Amino acid sequence: LASTRVGVSTNYQDRFTNVAGTHSYRALSTNASLNDARRLGWVSVSPSFNLTDTRYARDLSGRTFAGFDRWNASLTANTTLYGYFLHKLGPLLGVRHVISPSLSYAVTPSQIAHVYQNPESTNASLIPVFPDGSASLASNAAQTVSVAVEQRFQVKLKTGDRVVKLDNLISTSSRVNYDLARGQFSSDITSSLRLAPLDRVNASVTWDNLTPRRDR
Repeated sequence: LASTRVGVSTNYQDRFTNVAGTHSYRALSTNASLNDARRLGWVSVSPSFNLTDTRYARDLSGRTFAGFDRWNASLTANTTLYGYFLHKLGPLLGVRHVISPSLSYAVTPSQIAHVYQNPESTNASLIPVFPDGSASLASNAAQTVSVAVEQRFQVKLKTGDRVVKLDNLISTSSRVNYDLARGQFSSDITSSLRLAPLDRVNASVTWDNLTPRRDR
């Protein structure tokens, strides 16, 4: 359990809002997190779990200490692979190719809408029950798989009697997310390329490859 981390934090709010009329509200949010990071052979695994409980002194329907819970969990696995070219070629002493792939899975459950009908209103529509209107909104479940690959080309050069190492001569990265709950990509494929021939001189470019999504 040496690599396990447990955290608890609390946030108290006493503020004004314009939701359902100008008034103040008091809310207490408590967040508990559980994180771990360990190696399983040549793979690093990092699970995490987060739970947030929010309570209001009084909601808009008159209930005291009413609130809601929200949680999410994730699991990330990554590793690092190395390739070498150690043949001397002019000033070039060697090249090292570093590949760091990672795979993560994150789950967030769906949230029901927290609403009520104001008995003093002639309107039959439902309105948010919590003073913080965004906390009352419903949300869909999400199961997101993220795949990322980072690469670096490191070079060792010899000029005269001096050996120069360029640890990040060429760096590339690509990332994409797929939502299992909706059965479609939830992001485009984002890639970047960075050149750093000198410590203080670099250039980079970023681009997106569109993925097929029903919400386009």
